[in-house]
Amino acid sequence: LAKNVFYVFAFLGVCYFMKAEIRSLFNFFLSSFINPMARFLIPQRNKGPLVRGKPLWDTTWGNTAVHVMILSGLCFSWWFYGIDQLFLGFLFLQAVPEIQKRFWMKPMQHLCLVGGILLLCFPFFSIGLMAWYTPSYLEILPKPYLQTLCWFANARPHVADYYDILGVSPDADMKTIKKVFREQAIDLHPDKVGDDPVKLARFHAIQEASDALTKGRADYDKSIENQELNEMVPRCYAFLVMMGYWLLHSLIDWNDVEGMRDQHKDQLRGYILNGNPLDMRALGLPDDEEGKAWLYKYCEAEDVELPVLQSDPDEIHMMRTLLSDTFPVKLRPFPQVTGKIAQQLQEIALGSKEKGENLKEINANSGFYTGYTIKVELRPSGSKKPAADPIDVED
Repeated sequence: LAKNVFYVFAFLGVCYFMKAEIRSLFNFFLSSFINPMARFLIPQRNKGPLVRGKPLWDTTWGNTAVHVMILSGLCFSWWFYGIDQLFLGFLFLQAVPEIQKRFWMKPMQHLCLVGGILLLCFPFFSIGLMAWYTPSYLEILPKPYLQTLCWFANARPHVADYYDILGVSPDADMKTIKKVFREQAIDLHPDKVGDDPVKLARFHAIQEASDALTKGRADYDKSIENQELNEMVPRCYAFLVMMGYWLLHSLIDWNDVEGMRDQHKDQLRGYILNGNPLDMRALGLPDDEEGKAWLYKYCEAEDVELPVLQSDPDEIHMMRTLLSDTFPVKLRPFPQVTGKIAQQLQEIALGSKEKGENLKEINANSGFYTGYTIKVELRPSGSKKPAADPIDVED
């Protein structure tokens, strides 16, 4: 804990001395320190209501706190700053990776997810690419298109109208601009108005407008003509950089996950070839030597395709499809459970008998719970008395 606290304050010190990068580094700080600490400090389970026998969500309150923080950060940053470094950090460093976690073990669905994200982001990162490689093509982008992007990015142009501030028309010549400025400056000069804050602010405004129109009028006129483009280019450039960072890390993670999947498939293949027990009924094969022979024959090839079987019905159905496509065998129907779960009364968790606490996982060591008894009471709905004597379940 002391080490983590030291890292936190060291990070804050770096942010303080690098003021220009605080908004970008803030999300690295959240994803590297705050989110893991929240998950570690709040491990209690958070389960949603049952639908078809399964909870809508099954997570921890630490994960829930992280998700709420990410969603709040996205809304706050977009509302106050639009799509800039802060929003993009919440999006590509936190929100998108959190969504990806649900699809890493499902390659096709994960590929569709990444493709959908790229498609949604195309209008923004395409402008970043054009600004990087072919800036001359930016001028051909239609103004309504840029205005729409500005609206979605909450980044409406805010270039000051210096012609309006001075009270001259956009086609006024330089002589007229200087004349109008002198006339107003005489009346608003600090030596004449003293400490009047309103008139002093007005004097500084017309002075800024005069400098912009007399010293850099061509650049100012160009910025007015392309306000939306000037507003979106730096934001889209940041979009491209942050999205590239996310894609790079996604490729690295994808490689790691594929290695883990291959390792898991090798373990499953070895498990089957060694004759270990399997739920043949779920796979649709006969629970006898003939069924085991079909399964053994399928797994003999080293490059055989195998799903990551984790008691997930989708993975089991994938295994059934692979078997039916390979062998001319008619699989038995997948076991179906009929009926309806009206209420979930109690969840029993076996924990550590030393600490007397409920843990996330059951200890699988042989004989660990020998001598202990689980008592299950069956109660009618709304009754406080058991319907029958408690059932003792011995080890």
